[in-house]
Amino acid sequence: MRKAAIFDLDGTLISGTSAERIFIRYLLKKGEISLSGIFRTFLKFFENIGSWNKMVVQNKYYLKGGSPEKFRQIADECFSNRVDRLISKDMIRIINYHRDKGDLLIMISGTPNFILDVFNRRLSFDDKKGTDLEVKNAEFTGRISGIHPHGPDKVIVLEEFIKKYQIDLANSTVYANHFTDRLIMDKVGNPVAVNPDRNLLKYAKNRKWKILNIQ
Repeated sequence: MRKAAIFDLDGTLISGTSAERIFIRYLLKKGEISLSGIFRTFLKFFENIGSWNKMVVQNKYYLKGGSPEKFRQIADECFSNRVDRLISKDMIRIINYHRDKGDLLIMISGTPNFILDVFNRRLSFDDKKGTDLEVKNAEFTGRISGIHPHGPDKVIVLEEFIKKYQIDLANSTVYANHFTDRLIMDKVGNPVAVNPDRNLLKYAKNRKWKILNIQ
């Protein structure tokens, strides 16, 4: 069995923001998002009031009608030279610490896979799971496809990795920042709350988990 170091991306490897938020700002700056695309996104937001997951996390309608290949290229352009600035030196040291120990390095994030791929290439993780987006007629539909690694679904993803790599959970580590991540953090012997939100901070303190505050 193998020990693993499992990392969330937004708010954990990237402090204080999300990769997708950075990407959307970049698209707006370059004029790659149309006014109709923005309108569709907000429309879907209001259609799903009452479900935070559908309102925000699963709302990919800003990409509707776009070419997957084009958006992959834009993601490369947006992030390829910024990964080192976005991820703190402390987190890089932590990644290298686990790599030197021979731990399996895994990233699990709700971030679209075409964005997560850029970070994975730079960080050289052993495996990763992000969100796949539905494609029809060579265009994004604005909907997700398959499992969405957020909240309880992150546990499903973790279980798939456990089977794939025979992970030793008791001696593995999860680094995450959000209260919903407690579901996978509870599964391992070494959960680490990185810049935790208020609810995760309280939860982590009650369980005497390690807490890191990284800029």
